[in-house]
Amino acid sequence: INVDYFFLYEADLSFVNFIKVFNNKKNFNLLGQVIIRYDKSKFLLFTNRLSPTSKQLNMIPALDLLETSTLNKWGKIGSFFCLKPKNIKMTTVLSNRGCRAQCTFCSVRTFNGVGVRRRSVESVIEELKILKYEYDIEHVMWLDDDFLYNTQESMKLFNSIIKNNLEMTWDCTNGVIAAACKDDVIHAARDSGCIGVNIGMESGNREILRK
Repeated sequence: INVDYFFLYEADLSFVNFIKVFNNKKNFNLLGQVIIRYDKSKFLLFTNRLSPTSKQLNMIPALDLLETSTLNKWGKIGSFFCLKPKNIKMTTVLSNRGCRAQCTFCSVRTFNGVGVRRRSVESVIEELKILKYEYDIEHVMWLDDDFLYNTQESMKLFNSIIKNNLEMTWDCTNGVIAAACKDDVIHAARDSGCIGVNIGMESGNREILRK
């Protein structure tokens, strides 16, 4: 193993605290979700979990450092890139974290924790505006694992995209939960620029679910 530092789960806060501790010699009690190797085969594990809140998730990423406008030059983004022109600029956006489902084959609940934490619609719209007007992004793929978690908030987001005349298209390659695909939601999604989603099909049979 050639790794000296390994961060567990979401590292938004734990990585920042790690930098503060070692640069400013802050209290080691701030450390969490990190494994530190201090010898060839000896490790320290700081188990304190530091999950960002919805308010902290509203912080817009440093898009300039991510080289957002050139991402699709180095690979494919999403499953629906073939429906767009080859030279179009695409990127990814995250509007919430976590998933309501409890699928045993999935690591989302382990990584993000139980439940769903959602960014405000205003924060998401602001990021989309920056992507559109500063980076010429024309298509986004939502990274959410449960994009339609809150019907009311989803409708608010779609209507805000329409109201702001962003004229961007989007897809949800990670998929949406089939039960959330109500007629009014899907219609609003289409009107706001959706060109495709993957749908997770759930069984209604309790015996199958238990297995």
